[in-house]
This record gives sequence, structure tokens and C-alpha cells, in this order.
Amino acid sequence: MRERSVRRRNYLEGWVVLVIVLAAVGVAAVGAMGARTTANLGNAADRTAVQRQALRRYESAMYSRSAIDASILKAAGGGADQKGVAAEADRLSQQVETDLRDARDLFEAGYGPGPLLTTFDAMAAAMKSYVESAGALTGLMTADPPAVPAHLLEMSARAVDLEQRQLEFSAQITSATAEARASATALVDSSYTRILWATSAAIIALLLLAAAIYRRMHLTFAAKTAAEETTRVSSARLLDQIERQEFAEDLHEALDGAPDEGMTLSVIERALRQLPLSGVAEVLLADSSSAHVHRAASTSDAPGCGVASPNDCPAVRRGQALTFPSSEALRACPLMQGRASGPLSATCVPLLFNGQGIGVLHATGPEGEEPTSLAAAGIRAIANDGAMRIGTMRVIATTQFQAKTDGLTGMVNRRTLEERLREHVNANASMTLAMVDLDHFKRLNDTYGHEAGDRALRVFSTVVHDSLRTGDIAGRYGGEEFVLAFPGLALPEALGVIERVRDAVRDATDSGACPAFTAGFGVAEWQPGMTVDAILRIADDRLREAKRLGRDRVISDEPLLLTT
Repeated sequence: MRERSVRRRNYLEGWVVLVIVLAAVGVAAVGAMGARTTANLGNAADRTAVQRQALRRYESAMYSRSAIDASILKAAGGGADQKGVAAEADRLSQQVETDLRDARDLFEAGYGPGPLLTTFDAMAAAMKSYVESAGALTGLMTADPPAVPAHLLEMSARAVDLEQRQLEFSAQITSATAEARASATALVDSSYTRILWATSAAIIALLLLAAAIYRRMHLTFAAKTAAEETTRVSSARLLDQIERQEFAEDLHEALDGAPDEGMTLSVIERALRQLPLSGVAEVLLADSSSAHVHRAASTSDAPGCGVASPNDCPAVRRGQALTFPSSEALRACPLMQGRASGPLSATCVPLLFNGQGIGVLHATGPEGEEPTSLAAAGIRAIANDGAMRIGTMRVIATTQFQAKTDGLTGMVNRRTLEERLREHVNANASMTLAMVDLDHFKRLNDTYGHEAGDRALRVFSTVVHDSLRTGDIAGRYGGEEFVLAFPGLALPEALGVIERVRDAVRDATDSGACPAFTAGFGVAEWQPGMTVDAILRIADDRLREAKRLGRDRVISDEPLLLTT
């Protein structure tokens, strides 16, 4: 019995030793695997921190690039010392280069070498090219202002390339982040499985260490949850950025395809309707005098902002976007108060071109509700790109008009006149042409002064404009000489129109608008095969004949002299 008891005790002691050994091995295995898991999770957290630092550096570079654009617009409008703005643009360019370099190092540390880094390098090169082009633009504003529009178009092309590369980079960032999250999840799941197996093998030790193991599992789960939340937030931000970039790219392409201001405003209206806005959005555009604004585009026919001129809008006066959470607040724009729709919120973004306000984008919503990040970014993109497009179109139209017209009289200049005459001659269209000269114009200048001479020229151009038909051609040929062309009129009918012009000149000078003057006319009818130079020469010869015979008369190939 005693030997059996000893054997049983020895047997139990052996099992106890075996269980203790197994428990010790299990505890050691659990501890080792736990330490390895903690290290892996720490490494994953470190990589996540590096990735977030890289994204912040990348966003800093984009912010500096936007600041460069703002500096250029300010310099282009003459709103600041251009040398100082150029120096600020140079400083921001250096900041962009520094941020891109730091971001590259961080992306390489956080994601490792691969396609993502290659795409980043291409995007960084495009951004540096755009910044260098912006720097060159600040120099052109001082050294060669006429070259600025062409350089702006070149910058627009580079901006499109940059936005495309940023879109590609953002897509790869999203993919890389998703892969990192999947890898972290697999690592945690694998570690968790091994811990469970080790726990089963050392159940007695795990019971003794239950509290510690529970704590360790809790920390592991918390770390996993934190990693997933960080990845979710980063992914949401990247997706939001991609949506904004896609909208901005679509808007830019649509505006670039609009041939005139009317189509540009149609694009702006369609773009406003695509934004997630809960109220009315409208574009109020200034007229050519910049003294009045009118509703040029809107998402609704409901009444909107009642601002009368650009300078009456606080956003235009300050040159920056303004957000008003409530029309009842003390700081709210006075034009928001007292509307029939009741209290509301509003976002107002000025349309600025070369530092001048050409309008405002006004978006309203329920009181206390601000636009979403996508809507706010879309509103700013529409205001900035729309203002640039409309302002550029107006500058080009003004430049083309000035290149074709005489600044004093408003008539077409000699080059444009000859081009239009050549079009009629090439079409073999019938036409009668008169060469006109104001009589004794030098004497009028010497007697009454050049200002009186300029008035006489303007009076004559006004009389001609009021007397001629739509489709007739009138241009200043040089000095006090003019050319009148009557497409489709035979000589007798054209002489009747010329007589009306002479009568109107007499009435205008009798009214005291300017010192009295008369005019001589040399008239010729176009014949098939005759060139523009030939008909002008014939009309000029007859004009000289009118001067020789005493001026104030019409000489043509008809046997007719018209005098006062």
C-alpha cells in the first residue's frame, strides 16, 4: 500500500513536473510570440507615422504652390510691389522644392521603392516645372507684359499635366494604403492564432496568467482597431481629394472647350448643379463698366443676392472667400438679412482676374449648415477657373477690337478696311467706293487747336455711322482721309447715300458740335477684274479732282458734280 502510494505520489509529482515544464514552455512561447507581435505592431505603427508625415509634406508642397498662384494673381493685378511678390514667389518655390524632397524621403521610408515612388517623382517634376513657369511669369509681368497671356495659356497646360499626375499619385497612395492595411491585418490575425495554440498547450499556466494574457490581448485588439481607424481616415481623405481633383480636372477641360463667354457661363452653371449644395448657387458678373452686376448663371430661378455692383460685395472688396453661418449673426453680410426665405447661411467667393473683381459666386444653404469639403472646394475651383477663363476672353476680345479699330473715331483701321474690301473683291461682289477728305483740316487745327480737330473727326465718324446701312463699310484711311464702301449698291444709289452724309455733316456743324467743316468725295464703282488697289487709286484720283475744283463736292465717273 505504501509503495503504491509512493508510486502514485511520484506519478503525480511527475505529472506536476511535466505540467509545470509544459506550462513554462507554453508561457515562454506565449511570451516570445507576444514580444514578436508587439515588435511587429510597433514597426507597423512607425511606418504608419512615417506615411502620415509624408502626406503632410506633400500637402505642404501643394499649399505652397497655391500660395504662388495667389502671389502671381496679386502681382498681375498691380496690387503689390512686383519685386516683392517675385521674391515671395521665389521663397515659396524653394519651399515647394524642400517639401517635395522631404516628402520623397518619407514616402520611400514608409512605402519603400517601387511604382509609387516613380509616380511621385513624375508628379514632383511636373510641379517643379509648373513652379518654374510661375517664376518666369513674374519676370514677364515686368519685362514683357504682352507675353503674359500666352504664358498663362502655357501655364494652364502645365497645370492640367500636374493635376493629372497628382490624380495618378493619389490613386496609387490609396492602393498602397489598402495593401498596408491588409498586411497589418494578416499579421495581427496570424499572431493571434499562434497565441491561441500556445494557450491551449499551456492551459494551466494561462489560467494563472489569465489577467496578463487578457491585458495583452486587449492591447493587441486596441492596436488593431487604432490601425484600422487611421487607415480608414487616411483613405477617406485621399478619396475626398481624388473626387475634388477629378471635379477640378473636368471643370478645367469643360471651360477650355467653351468658345465664348456665353458657353463658359453655361459650363459654370452645369458645374454648380453637380455640387452637393443644399441651397441656391449663382454667379453675379460685372458688366464692361464694372459698375453693375447681373445674374449670369444660377441653379434656381429663386431670388438671390441683391448686390448692385462688385464693390458693394464684402468678398470682392476683401479679395477673399467669406462664409456666413447665419444671416442673423452680427458679422453677417447685410445683403443676407430680411430675405423672404428666412434665415440662411452663405458662402461668397469673389471672381478675381488680375487682382480686379469681375463678379462673385454666391451659394446659400440652411442656417447653420456650411458646405461639405467637396462642395467648398468645387465652389472655389469654379470661381477661380471661371474668373480666369472669362477675364482672359474679355482681354483677348478687347485686344482684337483695339487691333482692328481706330482709337479716335471707332472706325475700322486701314489694315482691317483693306482686308474687308479684299473679301468683297475676291467674291466678285458689286460695290461702290468713296474716298473722303475733310477740307482744309490743317487750317482747322491751326485755327482752333488739335482738340477741335479731333472733335471734327469724331463728329464725321458719328455722322457716317448714323447714315450708312448695316453691312456698309467705313474706315479711317489715315489722317483726315476716310473710305466708305457700299456693297451691292450701284453708283447712282451710292451717290444718294453720300448726299445724305454731306447733309448730316452740315447739320452737325451747324449745331455747334465742332467748328464748321466740309468734305470732298471721290467715288468709283467696282468693275469685274478690278483690284482693291485699283479702285482705291481711281477714287483717290477723283478726290484730288474734287480738291482742284474747289473742294466740298463729289466727283464720280457720272457726268454729275454735287456741290453745296
